[in-house]
Amino acid sequence: MGHYLASKKHHVDATLPYFIPAPTFIGTFGAVIKMRSTVHNKKVLVVTLPILIIGLKLSVVKMVEAPIEGQLILGTSLILSFLSKVVLGNLPDTYHIVIHPFGFAGWIGLLVTSLNLMPVGQLDGGHIAYAVLGRKAQIISRVVIIVLLGLGIWGAPMWLFWAILLIFLLGTKHPPTLDYDVPLDGKRKMLSVIMLFIFIITFIPVPFG
Repeated sequence: MGHYLASKKHHVDATLPYFIPAPTFIGTFGAVIKMRSTVHNKKVLVVTLPILIIGLKLSVVKMVEAPIEGQLILGTSLILSFLSKVVLGNLPDTYHIVIHPFGFAGWIGLLVTSLNLMPVGQLDGGHIAYAVLGRKAQIISRVVIIVLLGLGIWGAPMWLFWAILLIFLLGTKHPPTLDYDVPLDGKRKMLSVIMLFIFIITFIPVPFG
């Protein structure tokens, strides 16, 4: 809804939010909106960590000699691995973290953040990619879709669902801006680099084991 209200503020014709179902117990991967008009200016395109840290502090570390049948194993990302080592130290391979609900909420936040920052279509990452690269951003979108299909086949089936959703709901194209030739300033270019970094460190290749 925040995206929808921001679109109205900047006089962008946009749909109401489409809630994205998650084929798991999570329920939803959030929501997306589609822009139906051109964006007037590329500059308008452009609490998870504390919760995660608290959750890790409250989590329990147990020795597990063999995987328990039916047990849900959460995948990790670069930032989660780093924070786990900072908060809990280096753990032997036979020790697993039984994550606290606070930590799980933070984990979900990281997952949704990385999904939203994918440089595809009208996701936030797609807006940023278009603001920086213009029409060339569509090439990046197609590459990401191919990577997701590959991850879905050889890694986690969830990515197949996500790739199909992006192809048929959002597409790989981004609506053009009216002032296409107006360049971004240095501050916004730096922000785009930061967003790319956040996407990389929050991305979870295999979310569920």
